[in-house]
Amino acid sequence: MKKFLKKNKIKVIIGAALLIFLILVIITIHSLFFSTKSDKYGNRLDGINKVQIKDSVVNKIKKSLKENEKIDDVEYHLEGRLVNFIITVNTDEDKEGIMNETSKILENLSDKIKSYYDIQVIIDNKDKSENYPVLGYKHKTKDGFTWNN
Repeated sequence: MKKFLKKNKIKVIIGAALLIFLILVIITIHSLFFSTKSDKYGNRLDGINKVQIKDSVVNKIKKSLKENEKIDDVEYHLEGRLVNFIITVNTDEDKEGIMNETSKILENLSDKIKSYYDIQVIIDNKDKSENYPVLGYKHKTKDGFTWNN
């Protein structure tokens, strides 16, 4: 063994250095790209416990929207800081009127909630007509919805 090491000293040193380098690269890549210890949102949800949307507020919004006979169903989903309302209408007419009805969402939310959450509204038709879906988005720094279809 001593003869082998003396004869191939440079090859052994280069091999050991490459092995150490390879181990360091694997550790670095693993720590940078495969971190499973943290929350998927990072620190973006800091303070969310202080600005919660209560079920009573959501139910009030749903009830006020369903007062319009053209609105068939209202669904609510919260994903991080994004509030989604999916509104299903039963008519292909009066798209502008339905879009104006979404102001009830903002009327029923406090200023604190509106300035913390982004709000997205998806208006869809039961019959899947070509005029739908219509998407509305309100950024937390804006006052009203921006519409797109």
